[in-house]
Amino acid sequence: MAAPEKLILLVEDSADDVFLFKRVLAKAHLKNPVHAVADIEDAIRYLEGSGTYADRSLFPWPSIAIVDLHLPNKDGFYLLQWLRERPNLAHLNLVVVTGVSRLADMNRAYQMGASSFLMKPVKEEDVRNLARAFPTYWT
Repeated sequence: MAAPEKLILLVEDSADDVFLFKRVLAKAHLKNPVHAVADIEDAIRYLEGSGTYADRSLFPWPSIAIVDLHLPNKDGFYLLQWLRERPNLAHLNLVVVTGVSRLADMNRAYQMGASSFLMKPVKEEDVRNLARAFPTYWT
């Protein structure tokens, strides 16, 4: 029996960026399914398996969470902190993405548990490098 595909939870408020990420993933020949949510509250509901996301057969546990740091209302750092307070979720591979290159943001994200950092626009080569660096999280 084939291993289940490893889902990517993409926390991104821009539909254009979601589309571009999926396109880059396909160009990099990575077949991970992607479930996109537009805000932190929806990401938390997904990770808790609550509300609409209660059925894990329809909404499987993600292998990777790719989180835009700069979102309206609550930012990506809020989700990183929320995850940090839940040691039982420590196995989730966290990748942060942003369009603004700030060393302080990168350092803070790494200190809060992010394993990697991507700059927008996300490039095919960067996604391939992530898959090589953390192969167990990708299909």
